[in-house]
Amino acid sequence: MIDHHEQTYEIQLQADYAPTFEVKGDFARRNYQIIFQGTEIVAEVTKKHHFSATALTFGKNKYNVVVNPNVDQAFVAAIVTIMDAIYEDNNEM
Repeated sequence: MIDHHEQTYEIQLQADYAPTFEVKGDFARRNYQIIFQGTEIVAEVTKKHHFSATALTFGKNKYNVVVNPNVDQAFVAAIVTIMDAIYEDNNEM
């Protein structure tokens, strides 16, 4: 079965032609992985599915983020923030 919701974004940090990182998963459901050089999963992101007054009032998403050791946590947080902004904008259209 093909998952039509899965997408891949590529992040190129070096002058190579191959992407340094891939962000791959179901972004509408906020369930994705950050992959280094096509093989190593360095972080996994899933949306928390419990409701809170803050989330309902302000529309803020909450996530579970698992970052592997020796991975730049600020870089992962930046990717999560960017992906959230992209898909929040898409949901408003």
